[in-house]
Amino acid sequence: MDIVLTLIRGSLYVLVSASLALLFGIISVASFMHGDFAMLGGYVSFFLLVSLGLDPILALVITGVLMFFLGCTIEKALLLPLRKTSGKLWMFNTFVLTLGISQVFQNGALAVFGPIFYGVRSLWAGEVSIFGVSISIDRLIILVLSITIIAGLWAFLKYTRIGRAILATGMNEEAASIYGVNVNNIYTLTFGISALLSGIAGVFYMALFTTYPLMGVSYNLKAWIVVLIAGLGNIKGAIYCSFLLAFIEIVATKTLAAGWQNVLPVIFVILVLLFKPTGIFGTEVKGIWER
Repeated sequence: MDIVLTLIRGSLYVLVSASLALLFGIISVASFMHGDFAMLGGYVSFFLLVSLGLDPILALVITGVLMFFLGCTIEKALLLPLRKTSGKLWMFNTFVLTLGISQVFQNGALAVFGPIFYGVRSLWAGEVSIFGVSISIDRLIILVLSITIIAGLWAFLKYTRIGRAILATGMNEEAASIYGVNVNNIYTLTFGISALLSGIAGVFYMALFTTYPLMGVSYNLKAWIVVLIAGLGNIKGAIYCSFLLAFIEIVATKTLAAGWQNVLPVIFVILVLLFKPTGIFGTEVKGIWER
């Protein structure tokens, strides 16, 4: 049962942490707003499902597309001008900017929706039994969809022309530019993809639990915990460490006092940074799948 719970919870963390790792690995943005894309994705999908009565898959696609364009708009309108003037302060400035945008999103959601938890009873009704363990159809489909989306991201980056241009930009921006890659467009596309992944994670979280204005704070913290444990910009490591974080939380919940499921991962991060500052999967390889 613990393995099943780890897989399900880990699948929720994979999308946000992988999106943050992609963002950091390609354009070195220290984003503190990616949890808020998940929060917004939760609200958008709730409206599409409950108010418009759309099919869950259609609502998922629409939410992802909207988050993609929101991410692209933010990058073009705010990050692009900042990149032209920041110089060596780029990463610090992105931290300050995204933290400010996060506050706007959170307080905007609080003003519009109030301190109310929104959720749905289920997207897909029913249960199945796997190895004697009853699992809701919701959780099983979300697990499969999460794995499929991450596999799709890997295939996109590895085998498409645009994906290879993204990887090339992350490895060496100047060389990619010399070979004809429009670096500014790659930055925008990368931020949009990252926002899309986080928004989809928010749909899944809303379906299994609820969405609320400050949900992004917790989600963002978990994404940073995963990325720090794995190594900054390492997507493959972020995937593994998402399930590691889920396992740590589940074990802590079952064996320790209440609250330790949030404390233990932070202690683990501190230990990793003390003994291996580059993260568990940190190496000298320059690709974001192997870095």
